[in-house]
Amino acid sequence: MVSRARRLVAPTLLAVAVALSACAASTPPVTPEPPAGAPTGDATKAQAGAQVPSAEPPKAPEAPPQDTAPKPSADAPKPGQITMDDDDGCTKIAAAFEQKARPKIKECYREGKKANAALEGSVRITLQVDGFGKLGQAKAQEATLPDAVVKCMVKAVHDTPFDDASKCKRKGITLPIQFPSK
Repeated sequence: MVSRARRLVAPTLLAVAVALSACAASTPPVTPEPPAGAPTGDATKAQAGAQVPSAEPPKAPEAPPQDTAPKPSADAPKPGQITMDDDDGCTKIAAAFEQKARPKIKECYREGKKANAALEGSVRITLQVDGFGKLGQAKAQEATLPDAVVKCMVKAVHDTPFDDASKCKRKGITLPIQFPSK
């Protein structure tokens, strides 16, 4: 009768042999490095009569092109242009909404000018219209105006009635605002 240990020896040895052969095939053979200061095969050929390269200084690499910044695409929004997610007639509705909000936005700017006569800057206010046609939270992005002015403008946009929001379901609206106007 063969013991259980002897029955497991053959399959175990086979598995180890397969694993070792797989590992051995995947690594390249190791070539020993010559000791420091010893001539390499290329160096001995050069000493045997081949011409030695001239001692010219290496050339400096060419400078990369100066204009490496990506250029904006032709359909990228221009400053002051309302942008929409998936426009299907919503741009006109959003433009009318922006015209309604504009007097309140200008009032926020006038209030900011009282504190800083040289006030200028920009902000992008984004709005989401949900699937029920309800206006979501207004948010400021890329603001260069003071926080108090930006908060006033965001509140003004959010508080402006968006009568036709139901026609712009699941849309994002971006209102770019620049002061002074260009």
